Amino acid sequence: MAEEFIRFTGVNSRQTIEEARKRHNLSRLATAALGRALTATIILASDLKNSGDLLTLRIFGDGPLGGIVCSAGNDGMVRGYLLNPEVELPLNDASKLDVGRGVGKGHLYVTKDLGLKEPYTGTVQLVSGEIAEDVAYYLYYSEQRPNVFNLGVLINPDGSVARAGGYLIEILPGAPEEIISTLEKNLGKQQSLTYQLQQGKQIEEIIQEVVNPYKIEIYVKKPVGFLCNCSREKLLPHLIGLYSEITDEEEIEAVCHFCREKYTFLGKEIKEYKEKNT
Repeated sequence: MAEEFIRFTGVNSRQTIEEARKRHNLSRLATAALGRALTATIILASDLKNSGDLLTLRIFGDGPLGGIVCSAGNDGMVRGYLLNPEVELPLNDASKLDVGRGVGKGHLYVTKDLGLKEPYTGTVQLVSGEIAEDVAYYLYYSEQRPNVFNLGVLINPDGSVARAGGYLIEILPGAPEEIISTLEKNLGKQQSLTYQLQQGKQIEEIIQEVVNPYKIEIYVKKPVGFLCNCSREKLLPHLIGLYSEITDEEEIEAVCHFCREKYTFLGKEIKEYKEKNT
């Protein structure tokens, strides 16, 4: 059957990205950029085999948005941030948010921590800074996986997220040329993913249009969301450098980069931790 040569992963990430927007107080441009990166990370991490495995996507360009860092396991939960969440730019020539210019030129890194001695990291140069094209390029050249990778984030006039999602379609080794040419022809007829989401289409429906006349079959379906695993216990070790500079009753506020959760510590707590652990 032709379907055995086609593999796909799709995600509806609107609520996930809206949660990130609220936590980081993102501009419209930053919402589009971080939203695409979060969605891409969920899709890439879905390949991880074990519950303790972790995938981290890092995008470091020379644009005004600064670096983007996202991480996820295979449970559909993701967290992430970018360095300059307030940045806005004029719309590009297509009257769309100019994510490519916001990200700029640089490199994309994918790190997989599989519980081995050392994590594996693959890297490629950014192709456009638009993120979907960059991830597709990474999969093809770093992991030798021919693919179609699409991401879309539709933003309301008030800055909130209206629709968002993405998909990865892979052509597996041994696929007949007929399948490849059919998908290429279908892709040539496709509007942008953001436009299709705006028209009310679901991710599954869009994927089916790309692979027609072959039928998609969903084997696994799971919820996705924005979830950070930070805690007081994890942040405390990072504060021991303040040991000699604080008094016992002084309050220190620490903020998690990934989710903006705030934690307050007394100087006494930091000193006691250092004395017990060094």
